[in-house]
Formats: sequence, C-alpha cells, structure tokens
Amino acid sequence: MKKLAVFTFILLSAFQLKAQDEAYVSELKNLMDMNFMSSNMGAENCAAMFNMLFTQAKGQLPYKTDEERTNAATKYAKQYYDTQAKQDLSEIFAPYYAKHLTIEELRTITATLEQEKYKEACQKLNGNEMQGFMQQKSAEMTMSVLGAIMQGKEPEPFIDASEKQSSHYLTFEKYMQQTGLNEGMTNMFKIAMGNAGTEEEKAIMNKILSYIEKVLPEVVYLAYKEKATEDDLKTIIELYEKPEFKKMSLATNDIMSDAMNMSMKYLQKIGEWLGTQDLQ
Repeated sequence: MKKLAVFTFILLSAFQLKAQDEAYVSELKNLMDMNFMSSNMGAENCAAMFNMLFTQAKGQLPYKTDEERTNAATKYAKQYYDTQAKQDLSEIFAPYYAKHLTIEELRTITATLEQEKYKEACQKLNGNEMQGFMQQKSAEMTMSVLGAIMQGKEPEPFIDASEKQSSHYLTFEKYMQQTGLNEGMTNMFKIAMGNAGTEEEKAIMNKILSYIEKVLPEVVYLAYKEKATEDDLKTIIELYEKPEFKKMSLATNDIMSDAMNMSMKYLQKIGEWLGTQDLQ
C-alpha cells in the first residue's frame, strides 16, 4: 500500500510538472502573438528554412521541376508559420526563459506590453520590417568590412564623429546597453564565424570580428534611426528598467548566444511538422 502511495505521488508530481510546463509555454506564446519575441525567426526566415529543406530532399519529393518545389516550399512555409511556428518556438525558448523568469513574471511582462505606449514602441523596434532592414544593413556592413580587410585597408566608420555625440545616438547607446542587444548580436556573429579552419582563415575572421564589434552599434543605429524615433528608444529604455524585463534580456541573450542550436531545433520542429503533411 505504501509503494502504491509513493507511485501515485510520483505520477501526480509528473502530471503537475507537465501542466506547469504547458502553462509556461502558453504564456510565452502570448508574447509571440504580440510579435515581441519571434521577429528574429519570422516569416522570411521560416520560408528560407523550408526552401533549404526542400532543396536538400528534392530527390525524395514529388515535384518535377525546381519551380514546383519552390512553390511548394513557399506554400507549406506559410501554412506552418500561420498555424504552428509560434507554438514550436515557444517550446524551444521555454527552457531559456524559465532559467530567469517565473510564470508570474512572464504574465507581468505580457500585461505591461499590452499598454499602448509600450506596444507601439515594441512594434517599431522589434517588428518584421525592422528585422528585415537590420539584416540588410548587417549584410552591407559585413561585405564592406570583408572587402576592406581583403584589400589590406582599414574599414571606415559608418557614421561621423559629430553624429556619435548627438542626443539620438547617445540615447541609442543607452538603449543597446539596457537591452543587451549589442552583446547578443556580437555573440551571434562570433558563432556564425567560428568555423574557420586554417590559421590564415582564423586571422581574417578575428580581424572581421574585431571591427564588427566596433561598428555594430553604428550599423544598428542607422537601421533604428530610419524606423524609430528617440522617444521610441526612451520608451524601451524605461521598459527594460523594470526588473522583469531585465531578466527577460538575460534569457534573450542566452538564446542569441545559442543561435546555431536554436536553428537546429527549429529545423527539427519543421521536419516533424512536415512529416504530418501530405506533400503534393
């Protein structure tokens, strides 16, 4: 009888933990629905992943031409993103957020972000339009820096010294520090470039990373300057002075530092979902 009671307790504890996990994931999904967390893995990135998977598996798919395969990848990417992506991303992100935030703190964040002034600023600074623009600027920066280094030149700054003393730029620097964005993005570049093989390749990568660390704030500033006002930045700074948001920035940095692993988990989720579809 005692053994039965212990076994029953273990089962009930496991059930409660599972219910708590599901509640936590559900709360994260509420943030996803506000387009606050998922912009880095938005619709365009989802479509790119589907195209990559469909290209790799083209010999096993029922499509006769590259055009048919591309059209199918686009179709299923949209279907997945609209119906399943946020749930899967919430499950992937949950362990990282749970290290820093309780579910009650998550609910406080959600309630705060529903306030109009915060919602508007977050949409400007974290929306898909901003992320696409930042990706474009980052690509331009990488090519500029790489081209100059390969020619033995010192890459030039992206903004002049006088603008770096402007109120807008100084507010932006505080925004980058408060949100941890600079550290997170730098770690992503380090991970992306960390696979150099030869000593010569490593030396070039180190030069690129060294300069990227210097100019990254300037590049991100140019992107934000075109899409958001100084008041928007001040609103987000105010937001991240709240204790729950400080903790959330730690979780976000954990995720950005583990970006390659995140992408692999996301691809696995996509693969599992595709396994349930009748591809045609």
